[in-house]
Amino acid sequence: MSRADDERYLRYVAARFGAFRNVWWSMANEYDAIHSKAMADWDHLFQILQAADPHDRLRSIHQITLYYDHRKPWITHASVQNGAAVMDDVPAQLHRSFALKPVIFDEVRYEGNSDKRWGWLKGEELVERFWWGTIGGTYVGHSETFSSDHNADYSWLGQGGTLAGTSAPRLAFLRKIMEAGPTPGIEPIQTWWGYHLAGKEHAYYLRYFGEARPTEWQLLLPGRRNDPHATYRADIIDTWNMTITPVDGVFAMSPRDNYDFHDPDRPRIQLPGKPWIAVRLVKV
Repeated sequence: MSRADDERYLRYVAARFGAFRNVWWSMANEYDAIHSKAMADWDHLFQILQAADPHDRLRSIHQITLYYDHRKPWITHASVQNGAAVMDDVPAQLHRSFALKPVIFDEVRYEGNSDKRWGWLKGEELVERFWWGTIGGTYVGHSETFSSDHNADYSWLGQGGTLAGTSAPRLAFLRKIMEAGPTPGIEPIQTWWGYHLAGKEHAYYLRYFGEARPTEWQLLLPGRRNDPHATYRADIIDTWNMTITPVDGVFAMSPRDNYDFHDPDRPRIQLPGKPWIAVRLVKV
């Protein structure tokens, strides 16, 4: 469409849908595949939308490979297509650090039986992406592509209906974990140093192990000698079977060296040797 057509359409859409509180604006799906528009055109359209929306709804844009600059003032959050970024908490957190905005990985591939590579994840693989994204301080989007003829275009992704996959109940379980945590929420904790922790320092920690099968965790928390010496109770969370198993006793943390705290009397937590396990520490 011409620029005048684009502007007219945006003003119409903002007037028609802007009052609905569950709306956020995605300026384009895979914008970098639309070769008739330059970056300046997308900037202009965002400014038109921002001026036309009296409710100031959330605004972002979805890409294939070329990231839009999410630091621009009309962007409220980064909308990112990148499944590899949530295979670990480190690249997830890196996106947040560069965007300087909340990050939603709204396409990380989907659970399903599609013959397309973006629609054949197992439920375990999709749930793992959500947990790593959470530990990295970001958000992850869900969809599924089950259909009788393996056609992802005619599945829940496009048509809605009834969810058939195994991931959705596990994501509801993750939501309960998050709602039971600190307010306003958890933050990644010293991501660059390999702790794979998120939480609220000196009060609440989540440690996720993904597909690894550890039989124990050496309990080390980052901290300096002058930091509070807290005591924690621990839970072992089976993120797939959706169980929470309390660990007997408590862990009284004290400095181990210049960078870490530990409990010298209980330096390790025994784990079940299964994938998809997390540990939660809550200050007592």
